[in-house]
Parts: sequence; structure tokens; C-alpha cells
Amino acid sequence: MNRNLLSMGVVFFQNSGIGILFVFLPVLGKNFNDSLVDVGITVGVFYLAQFLSSAYFGRVSDRRKKRLVFIRCGFAVCAATFGMSYFIQDSSHLLLSMVGTGIAAGIMTPAILAYVYESHAEKYKSAGVISFHTLGWLAGILVTGIINSESEIFLIISAMFLAGFIISLRLKPTQVNVEEGVSILKTFRKNASVYSSTFLRHVGATSVLTVLPLFLIENLGASIFEVSMVYVVNMVVSFLVMALMASKIRMSYLASFRIGVGLSTVAFAGMLFATEWWEIAPFMFLVGVSWAFMYVGAALYLMGNGPKSTSMGIFNSSLSLGQVVGPLIAGIIAFAFDYAAVTWFMIAITVCAFGISIHARRQVKYTDSKV
Repeated sequence: MNRNLLSMGVVFFQNSGIGILFVFLPVLGKNFNDSLVDVGITVGVFYLAQFLSSAYFGRVSDRRKKRLVFIRCGFAVCAATFGMSYFIQDSSHLLLSMVGTGIAAGIMTPAILAYVYESHAEKYKSAGVISFHTLGWLAGILVTGIINSESEIFLIISAMFLAGFIISLRLKPTQVNVEEGVSILKTFRKNASVYSSTFLRHVGATSVLTVLPLFLIENLGASIFEVSMVYVVNMVVSFLVMALMASKIRMSYLASFRIGVGLSTVAFAGMLFATEWWEIAPFMFLVGVSWAFMYVGAALYLMGNGPKSTSMGIFNSSLSLGQVVGPLIAGIIAFAFDYAAVTWFMIAITVCAFGISIHARRQVKYTDSKV
């Protein structure tokens, strides 16, 4: 129980910092850049750095068999780099800051997820701890919305990571069993359908979510606090569904993953009909459900089907690469057409992601194949 509580705290504070950046980085980028294309590049640089970092450090975490070193190092570096980002003065400084913070964020994520998975004899129960990543997003976004100051965002993120580092000092090591000779390439090939589907789904989702805060503020007249409230709906629902997946909701990991990918299409398509900022909220409810099913289903399937930290490093890199490509495409489409065109792009690419997810198959026998 004590390990569970500490793990929840670590997951919570890690994602509270990342969640703030995910929502408000487009707004920060717009402060230094007039072009939506430049905003997309700014967002994409952060996730490109995180993509490379997650893949590398995920594998190193398996090789060294030391989760806590990477967890604590990641928190410490994130607290420092995000704190220094408070002093940025122009767009070039912002880009450099995004490189450093992206690398730092990728150090710990695979190790944290592997640590949580290894802490549970009944693996499906790890969904309860993993659910705290959305609760962390919720808390971070709420705090930012209440403070309602763009200039203080980096300081808030730094404080969240510092709190996570302090909690991580109390974690105890887990038993790490890793098959020798497993490479990143072998792991990717084994689960290519899941990684490819995740990537495409996230390209579509982040393309919409990159321009959504700007759309809410510029087209629908929302304040930063009201933008926060829209995202709060997403986070609350996602947290509750993930928590239920640790106890009440039972289905195969792959079924959960496919439902999440397919439901994303419906959720974002509905946003095309919104004329007031609060009308986005019901569709963010569906986004929260889809994310919970997709994330938990993919995470538990992958960690049961290969080296845990390596598998999750590639999974996190798939998400990060989607967050590189998505904002770039969003900026180009929104510049050439409008915000609605970005949503139509998301619908098309998510349909493709769902088609690919159908080809994923179980490759090992599970002793606990339900979530």
C-alpha cells in the first residue's frame, strides 16, 4: 500500500507538469510567434526531443535494471530545465528551452511505467496507479487556470517536478527481470501494429489539441480559465475510467486499445458543431474515455509482451513523434485553411489508425489477460 501511494504521487506530479505544457505550450508559442506554422514548430521541437530521449533511456533503463536512477534523474533535470525556462526572452530561446525540457521529460517516463507494472503481481491493477497521470494533468491545468498567468507557467511546472523528485526519494527498488539481447528494433517489430496505430491516432489528436486552445480563445472568446475547464472534463473522465479499469471494467487489452482508437474519431468529429466554448466539453468527455481505453490497453499489452521499459520507451516515443508531426500539420492546415480543416484531417487519419489496430494480435499467453 505504501509503495502504491508513493507511486501514485510520482505519476501524479510527473504528469501535472507535462499536462500544463501540453495545453498551454501553443499559447506560449503564440506569444513569441505570429505565425501558426511557427507555433507548430515550437510545439513539435519539444516532442521531437522527448521522442528521441524516451526511446534511448527506455532501453538503457532495461539494460541497467535500475528504474529509480532514471526516475529521480528525470525529475531533477526537469525541475531545473523548466525553472530556467522562466527567463526566456524570444522565440529562439523558447526553441532551445523546448529541446532541453523535452530531453529531460523523456528520461523518466518509461522507467516510471515499468516500475508501476513491476510493483503489482496482478498486472491489471497497475491501471489504478497509471490513472493518476490524468489526475496529474487535471491538477496542473487547474492550478494554471486559477493563477491565470502565462508568465508563471514554467515556474509552476518546475515546482511540480520538484515535488515529484522529493517523493521519488522514498521509493524502494523493484525486481527487474529483462530478457537479454532484446533491442529497440526487435521490440518495435514485434508490436508494430500497436505502435503505428498509436502514432497515427496521436498525430490526429495532437493536431486538433494544438489549435484547440487558440480556437477557444480567438474564435469562441474563452479565457485561459475557461480553456482549463474544457480540459478538466477530459482529465476527470480519463482518471475515473482508468481507475475503473483496475477493478470493474474487464476486457482484453487489445479490445480496450481498439475501442480507444475508434472512439477518438467520434469525439473529435463532434467538435465541428460547437459554437460556444462550453459546447466543446461533452466531446472532451468522450476524448477522456477514448484516451483511457487506448492508453491502459496499449500499456498493459506492451509490457506483458516484451521488455517493459523498452516497450514503454517506444510507446512513449510513438506518442511524442505524433506530437511532433501533429502540431506541424495543424499549423500548416490552420494557416492555409481554418481550424475546422484540422479536425477533418484528424478524422481521416484516425480512421486509418483504427484499421491498423485491427491487425494487432496477441503473441503471448497472459495469466491476467483482463483489465
